[in-house]
Amino acid sequence: MPRYPKAIQKKIQNLHYSKDTIGMGNSHVRVFKDQPWVLKVFYDQAQGLREIAIMDWLRQINIPVPEIIMVEKTEKRVYLLMTKLEGLMSCDKTMMKNPLMVIDVLAEGIKRLQQININDCPFPLTIADRLKIAKRYLDRGEVDRDTWDADIIKGRFQTPQELYNYLLTHQPEEDLVFVHGDYCLPNIFIKDQKLAGFLDLGLAGISDRHADIALCMRSIKYNFGTDQYKDIFFKKFDFKIDEAKIDYYLLLDELF
Repeated sequence: MPRYPKAIQKKIQNLHYSKDTIGMGNSHVRVFKDQPWVLKVFYDQAQGLREIAIMDWLRQINIPVPEIIMVEKTEKRVYLLMTKLEGLMSCDKTMMKNPLMVIDVLAEGIKRLQQININDCPFPLTIADRLKIAKRYLDRGEVDRDTWDADIIKGRFQTPQELYNYLLTHQPEEDLVFVHGDYCLPNIFIKDQKLAGFLDLGLAGISDRHADIALCMRSIKYNFGTDQYKDIFFKKFDFKIDEAKIDYYLLLDELF
């Protein structure tokens, strides 16, 4: 096992683990077999501390997220030991056999987050906030054009800077709610055909209600291998989906 801070090492030293390779975040994850625990190591300190603060805040208002067991910080990294969520990822192969149930739960999760009172929420993540983060990635050369989704880009942009400039000058008016920020199937857990919890909340906060819907729609298409559930998913919401906003938030995510 890699070397960890002493307090973390003492807690997990005799435990067996497996690596979680799902996701492309700036972190690595160990899932323990002897205890229902997960260790997440953040290479980006600010990102890690923000995610931990959001988890703590959400638990206080009874949103199902992992329980924080221990947090340690070194000069370059943040270590989060947390409980494992019950249930299965909504992209688990057993879940893929029941797409309509999964879509129901995914929509339920978005609605539950959107019902959170944002008046006292200390985590803004508006378009302006996300563009500031994207600019840092851009300036450090961390936006990989090779990972772009051709179905989203549609040949409209040749460079990350060109995409960033478009997003900067075409910002839609925002209808603000609380969002997950990375609402894809691996981050939403289901148990007994009901919502069990949310993972990977580093980009959660106050944003437009279309942000999660856009990323979820893309994830549904990717995991089920078809676009046939798009209209069914959109009809789960009691407002008209703005397709231009869906496009904008999908493009914005290409910088992350």
